[in-house]
Amino acid sequence: MATFTKSVYTFNPVLRDTVITIGAKKIAYVAYESFTVDTNSEPALDASFSKFTGATDIVVDLRHNGGGYVTVAEYLINLLAPQSSQGKMAFAEYYNATMVNKQAILLKTQPVYLNNVRQNYSYYDLDYSVSENTTNVNKKGNFNSSNNVPTIYFIVSKSTASASELVINSLKPYYNVVLIGAAFSDNGALTYGKPIGFFELRLGTYSVFLSSFETKNAQGAGGYFTGMSTNYQAFDDVRFNFGDPNEICFLRAIRLITGVSTYLPGSIASSTLGRSVYSGTTQNMIGRAIGDVSNISGMIATPQK
Repeated sequence: MATFTKSVYTFNPVLRDTVITIGAKKIAYVAYESFTVDTNSEPALDASFSKFTGATDIVVDLRHNGGGYVTVAEYLINLLAPQSSQGKMAFAEYYNATMVNKQAILLKTQPVYLNNVRQNYSYYDLDYSVSENTTNVNKKGNFNSSNNVPTIYFIVSKSTASASELVINSLKPYYNVVLIGAAFSDNGALTYGKPIGFFELRLGTYSVFLSSFETKNAQGAGGYFTGMSTNYQAFDDVRFNFGDPNEICFLRAIRLITGVSTYLPGSIASSTLGRSVYSGTTQNMIGRAIGDVSNISGMIATPQK
């Protein structure tokens, strides 16, 4: 008879990071798996981006990232954004007229919890206007501080959803964004298509997450419910690890960056492939008890006064 024991494990949301040099090109790469809570994700992302100072190009691999916390999506946007976007709009959340006009009476019964601590106000008391739910760029880190990186490359798939799509859409006004689709079949590659998010509602002993708002970028663009179209397609190459320049999707990005369509991986001058050194934090990833928002695919907001 087998015995199962509930326990915790250490989760690092950064699968791999690397910097490779090809001629004058210094290409940064990071594979990010999930927008976990800020205390878990932010140190891991900082550890990766500390290696990317002076990079001429960057490839962000979100092919298996189904989303997570909006606050962490904002953090990644701030790491990737060029210095010239400082203080400009990243994205805005659009709530329905019932919530904006204070007609969602049932929200009076829903107190807000921050870090699982009950606040002295309810969701009804919040301001759901666009002006109060607009997030501006607050540049972090040294990546692209000199504004010399014109293009950002994302590796995506049908599993790229929600907060991942929010990051991509928010950066489109400030970069030439190129999507490389990791297709899982001959049906092609689109992202999942989820420009909407939610916050936690507590009903008895359960947490419920209902679609609550839509996001749009600084150009008012959103509505990608059918997914974002990729510029280039390649199969998800399971023969090689994330960040390996032999892997077809990353190789496609390298060829686009270098402009050499016949480029072979063996010509790389240097590589520092490795899993992020960040050790992570322990999280209980089992169950869906009240207050448990771990390992949820989606776009989770943390509204507050």
